[in-house]
Order: sequence, then structure tokens, then C-alpha cells
Amino acid sequence: QTYLHPYLSWGGYFEFYIMKKQLEINKIKSNSRNPRLIKNKKFKILVNSIQRNPTFMKLRPIIIDEDFKILGGNMRHKVCIHLRKRRVWTDMFTKEMANENNIEAKKNNEPIKSYEEYCDEIMIKDNSHNGDWDYDILGNEWDSALLKEYGVDVWQAWAQLSTRAMKSSQTGSATNRESARMSPNSLSSTL
Repeated sequence: QTYLHPYLSWGGYFEFYIMKKQLEINKIKSNSRNPRLIKNKKFKILVNSIQRNPTFMKLRPIIIDEDFKILGGNMRHKVCIHLRKRRVWTDMFTKEMANENNIEAKKNNEPIKSYEEYCDEIMIKDNSHNGDWDYDILGNEWDSALLKEYGVDVWQAWAQLSTRAMKSSQTGSATNRESARMSPNSLSSTL
């Protein structure tokens, strides 16, 4: 289904924004309140990822508000500028959607929020990582070279924790010997 949302265009007249569409990159505004950073190594990994799999941007578009300010995808936006892309896939969170959220909130006796509060929520939630790695699946079903290429740092964390556990086991206490036998699965709550 296609959703059309009116917005005041740069020319001062109303146009309709079709959800999930390509937009000229120069119309998109980076968000100075974005709490995430990307360092050189991770930036290069993301550049490589977008170059190798450009359809990823269509599957995971940059989320913007009605003013074309980024709510989710600031790092992908930076990479697309670096790659000199002229157009990028976007999806817009609209005031109409905020109203829909508030209708549901009222039904559930929850507080309603302003459009800006929902925009802030999207920005933070898009950047949070709420899951843990299942090290058993990663270790047995995934190629470690591919995981490294994809930017997954779990092996580095596993190596650091294993080294600490081994050093602790050398002191001889039962608690330290137990920590040395930690499996990758037990680390998901530790990381």
C-alpha cells in the first residue's frame, strides 16, 4: 500500500511524500542531536557494506521527519555522502503517524506524546541494540571472517573475556576456575 503525506515543499507549496521513496540526498538534513558516532574502521566497514549490497538501503531506508531531518540512519547518510550518491532511500515519520500512536496510547491508558517526543524516541530506539548475541549459533553456524567483514565485534569481546577468565583461573580459586570454563553462551549477559 502506498501512503501519501502532504508536506510543505521547498518551493512553499504542498506536495505529497510517498512512503519509502528515493530522495535527493541534498534535501536530507543530518541530525545534530544524534547520539551515535562512527569511527574510521566501522565507517570503512559500512562503506564496504553499502557498496557491495546497495539494496540494503532500500530495505533499511533512512528515517526522516517531516522537515527531512534524520531520525534514523545518520551513519548510512554519511556513507552515502562519502560515496557521492545523489539519491537515497528514505521513509518519513509523519505527524499523522504520531496521531495514530496517540490513539493507541489512549486506548491503553498510556500518556500521549507530541510529534517531537515520538521523533526523539525513534532516534534513540533506532540506535539502541536491545538483543544479545547467541554465541553458540555464531560460533557454529557463521563464518568468523564474514562476521568480521560485517563489523561484528563479538570475537574480540569473546577473546578478551576468555583471556581474563584464563588469567583468573591461574590464581586457583574455585570461582575463578569456574569463570575460566565460561562458554560463549554465558557471555551474552556479560557483554
